[in-house]
Amino acid sequence: MKSYRLYILMPFVAIAICLLYSWGKLFIEGYSPNWRHYLSVLMFVPVVYFVLKSDRHALLAIGVFLMLGVFHLLTFTYDLRTVTFGVGFVSLPPIEPLPFGILLLFLIFNFYRLVDIYLDYKKVPRK
Repeated sequence: MKSYRLYILMPFVAIAICLLYSWGKLFIEGYSPNWRHYLSVLMFVPVVYFVLKSDRHALLAIGVFLMLGVFHLLTFTYDLRTVTFGVGFVSLPPIEPLPFGILLLFLIFNFYRLVDIYLDYKKVPRK
C-alpha cells in the first residue's frame, strides 16, 4: 500500500468510527437522531464510493465532507457540540470540535497532494 493512501484512509476510518459510535449510542441510549445524523450517513455513502474509486476524488470528497461537518450541516457525534471563538464583539461562526480536529489532521497529512490537485486543475486549458 502506498504511503499517501494511508494518509487518505486515516481520516476516512476516523469518520467511520465516529459515525458508527454515534449511531450505536443513539440506538442503545435511546436518543432521537435529528436531520444532521441522517444527512451524515447519506453523505458518507458517496465518500465511501470515492475512496474505493480513486485517490484524487477521495481527497476532495473527504475534505468537503469534513467541511460540512465543521459548519454544522453534518454531525459525527450523538449530541451536538459547538465551540465559538471571538474577540470583543466580533466572533466566528460556531464550529464542531471533532470534525475540526479531523479536518486539521487531514489538511496536515494531505496538503501537498491537495496543492498538486489544484495545480493540475489550473494547468488544464479551459474553453
